[in-house]
This record gives sequence, structure tokens and C-alpha cells, in this order.
Amino acid sequence: MINSGKDIFQQVQKFKPKKITCEKIKEETIFDSRTKKEFDLFHIPQAIHIPITSNKEYHEVGYLYKQVSPEVAYDLGFNYIFKNVEEIIKKALPYKNEKIIIYCSRGGIRSKTLTYLLNQQGFDVIQLESGMKAYRNFILEQLESIKLPEIIILQGLAGSRKTTLLENLNNKIDLELCAKHNSSAYGALDHEPNSQKQFLFDLFEQLKKVQNFKQIYIEGEARKIGSVIIPERIWTEMTKAKIIFLEVSLENRAKHFAETYPDMKTYLVTYIEQTNSLKKFMSNSLREKLIQLIIENKAYEFWYLILKEHYDPKYEHAFKTMNFDKKIDANDFKKTLKYLKNLERI
Repeated sequence: MINSGKDIFQQVQKFKPKKITCEKIKEETIFDSRTKKEFDLFHIPQAIHIPITSNKEYHEVGYLYKQVSPEVAYDLGFNYIFKNVEEIIKKALPYKNEKIIIYCSRGGIRSKTLTYLLNQQGFDVIQLESGMKAYRNFILEQLESIKLPEIIILQGLAGSRKTTLLENLNNKIDLELCAKHNSSAYGALDHEPNSQKQFLFDLFEQLKKVQNFKQIYIEGEARKIGSVIIPERIWTEMTKAKIIFLEVSLENRAKHFAETYPDMKTYLVTYIEQTNSLKKFMSNSLREKLIQLIIENKAYEFWYLILKEHYDPKYEHAFKTMNFDKKIDANDFKKTLKYLKNLERI
């Protein structure tokens, strides 16, 4: 019977969990036993967060481990775990009839403890060997070896609905979705962009889904999307890919952004901050006009002006060095989508 954190610690020390390597993961349910801070930074896609300590508790234990002694740290840590046991079991209960893989940072004490606790409750649980460290190395290896279908780049001026087209196609890799960033100063107004690690994890998940396609669509990007970087192997293939250029009017592009970007009233300060961050790349008069349009909540006028005066000249300069294999009138979204779905090869 468990009456204290010390009891849990003693039982965990004697416990020998079943273990699994990353290569053998299939369709199991996955639990992440790390803190919320760690989980939010990066985690295995589809993992369910079942932390055994809070951010604050984990910080305190780590501090004692380094500054005092492991014994004092474990004593506090397992007292916290004992306090949290009821909530831990409650969060895990909906998955009791499933096979579960549990991980932490390095396949150490946290995942072993959660594996023990759930094993005692009759869960079918197995610990991921070497945890997140092993998973990251596994993903890096997979990205170097996984099959890459023939790539077709969708290119066009900002607002050409490239991302929206990708959302409606099965044979695609959506790099912006993996990055959680729309590749502009305004690309993460209402959310936190992904870390490099999470970007790679999500990218691998998308690549697994397109293995049976002969060709896939990818939006034309710079190698850096927000703060994340496209892996060299994929970037190299993108630079050699055939390109379809989507011709869309300025009016339609401004309308698209006005309808899809976050509300200016809600994110007033963020819009102004991001506009000010572009001061090195535009005149003061243009920047002031844009900020006034934000204050007046004139989204269409804002996007029309910034596209015409800032983004279009920038894109057009970059396009001078590109060769497009096809140019299509993409003003009619449904017709463009149908064309891409029916396209065999170019």
C-alpha cells in the first residue's frame, strides 16, 4: 500500500517496466510525463499530456538536485508525485483500455514513475527507451532516409491562397502548418509558432502520409519560416522542383487576407508592433498610413496597401531569378483547386 512519496520512490526503484524503442512505435496511445513548459515547447505529435509534476514543482526539484543533493530532491519530488497521484490517474482513466507508451526527456525517473503508477492501476503501459532524446534522433534519421515524392512548388504573390489550396489537397506538405507560422511579419499573430524540434516532428508526420503519391505540392517558401529552418535534404529538392505560378489579382489577395487573418481590433497592439518591426524596410510615411488603417480597423485597405507597396515589390524582385514551368489564372479558387487535383504531371 502506498502511503507516502517515499513508498512510491521505493517501489519505482524496484520496478522493471517493459520498454519499447522509437522504431517499434505503431498506433499506440502516447503519454508525455514531462511538465507543461516542456510539452508546449515540443512533444511527440498526438501525445497526451499527463504530467507527474507542475512546472514549479519540477523546477524546485531540479534546483535541490543541483544545489543540495539528489536525496533531498527525490524526497521532495516524490512527495509532490504522491500529492498528484489522484489527478494523474483521473487524466489517464479514459485511455485505460488502450496500449500506452510513456516517455519523458531521457527515459528516466519521470516516465518510469508514471509507468509504475498506471501499471498498478491495471493499465497496459510500456516505457519509451531513452525518451524524447531518442525520439528526436530517430526523427532526424528518418528525415534523411524517408522517400520524397516528386515535388511541385506552388508559387505566387502574397495572398494567392497557396496555403488554402494546400489545405484542400491530400498530396501535399504544408510547411507553414508544421511551423505554425505564415511566413510574414504577421504570420503568428494569434498563436505561438512551433519550435524547430516540433516543426521537424510535425513535418515527419506529414511526410509519412504522402508516401504513396507520385508527386506532392509544397508552397514556395524561403528556407526560414519564422524562426524554423527547412531541413537541407527537403530544401535541396525544393530548389530543383517544377513551379506553378498562381496569378491572382491584388484585389482578391487583399480580400483573402482581410477575411483570413486575425481581427485587427482584437490584436490591435500586435498588428502595430509587427508593422513597426518593418520600419527598416519601408518608408515612415507608408508605415504611418498602415498603422492608421489598423487603428481604424480597415483590414482590406491595410492589406491592399501593404501588398501593393511592400510585399509585391519584394516578391517580384525575388521572382526575377525564377523560371516558372506553368502560370495559371488562379482568381477562381474552385477552378484552381480542381486543376491541381486533376494535374498528372508537368
